[in-house]
Amino acid sequence: MSNISYKHFIYDHELMLYPYAPLGLLHNQGEWPLPKYNLSIVVSASSKDLNIIEWISYHQALGIQHIYFYCTDEDPTDLYRQIMPFTLGKQPFITFHHYRFSKSNTQLYFHFIRNYLHETEWYITLDIVDYLYIHEKQTVTAFLNSFSNINAVYFNMIFFENREKKVTTNLQEYFKQNQPVNYPCIYTKLMVRSQSCPYQYLFYNLDKKIDHHIQEDNLTEHSCNVLHQNMKKYYENFPYSALVTINSNTQSQIVATAYIAHFCNSNDVQKEIDTLSALYIGNTIKLKYQDDTQTINLHHYTPNKYWEKITKNVWKQSLLPAPLPLLSILSNDKPCQQSSTPGKSTTEELAKNLISGQLHGTTQTITKKERNPWWEIDLQQSFIIKNIRLFNSIDLNIKNMNHFMIESSEDHEIWIKRHQKIISNLFGGVDGTYYNWIHPLGIKARWIRITTVGDDKVFSLDQIQILGIEHKNFYIP
Repeated sequence: MSNISYKHFIYDHELMLYPYAPLGLLHNQGEWPLPKYNLSIVVSASSKDLNIIEWISYHQALGIQHIYFYCTDEDPTDLYRQIMPFTLGKQPFITFHHYRFSKSNTQLYFHFIRNYLHETEWYITLDIVDYLYIHEKQTVTAFLNSFSNINAVYFNMIFFENREKKVTTNLQEYFKQNQPVNYPCIYTKLMVRSQSCPYQYLFYNLDKKIDHHIQEDNLTEHSCNVLHQNMKKYYENFPYSALVTINSNTQSQIVATAYIAHFCNSNDVQKEIDTLSALYIGNTIKLKYQDDTQTINLHHYTPNKYWEKITKNVWKQSLLPAPLPLLSILSNDKPCQQSSTPGKSTTEELAKNLISGQLHGTTQTITKKERNPWWEIDLQQSFIIKNIRLFNSIDLNIKNMNHFMIESSEDHEIWIKRHQKIISNLFGGVDGTYYNWIHPLGIKARWIRITTVGDDKVFSLDQIQILGIEHKNFYIP
């Protein structure tokens, strides 16, 4: 029997199909597998957020079957320490991921959609300050079953002023202490039936918010609010069309049925309302913490040691690179250029897109088809460079970077080849499989150039990161 591994061929195939279908379908011959959960929540949070355990416990008690939890901290261990019990067991309540690189919640949510969409019948994306409320006399299952012919359900948001610095674990008292703002509940959060999720539409619209509203015909055509009122035209001429639907009588019925309680600081209510208003074409509505003589060495038996062993596994769940001690990102806001541009933008303008720090998952710069197209950056002074990360565009241009070369220079005249990729395997980017070049000692350079080697080649990428330290007093043998 052959010992050849076909894993990389399978992975290459999945990357090529990234824009077209979630992994659950690709692994099941294009058919939707039976879901594990009826309703799941997708959420991102930081260890700085308050009341995380209360938030999780509340939704578990509500009847939510699973939470896909994304940590956006540089180091995920503090947050993981808090929620670890929920991630353990044969059927954990939480799937935990560390997703620190991209500040875009849309990219984070799309990771869920690609990797886990098939596991749940319905999903809803919430913030850690959002509490999903469904009337206590109705179970989540019964509530969902009432939307048999619906693809998307809109939950209106009720703003609550969070006046308390500390929150009691008694959630009933919590809601009594923090009263709702006198403001019409016109803004929404969207619960989507997974099999109706417009995957391709979302992939090509990752610059848009997808937790409040998705403007896709098949979804809006079969959408309603919690009162089963049609929502097809709700966001047309917003907010005026919404105000027609949300009158005083309708708002009272929504509050008595199901809604999202959104908590914000007393001084930030209007700011949050203004931010939400920017999502749509419309106007803002103004308002609101050993004893050495003992025979046993306790140093090896402290809870902290046990904790250190467990938290080593956290970084295995990191989708993007762990922070490297002492290294800084050198490429931010530095002048760069490329060999050509296919459009009207200058080579400098287009080249600079690769160092914006924002992963899109799609092509952010591209050259013409030519011989040895290149991209280069001037770090403006010499540094010791130890790490270069290339984030490929996961779209039709993904094969462009199968072969490339990395060169460095100190004077822009003499160039030294530092690395050459000659194996024809694909690599990704925003999905966590970026190309990671590391030099054990580091190289001294001011300019870095990356070239796609060959005739009739195209250079294209999503993002580039160059990491290192100042060369002052640094000796390289």
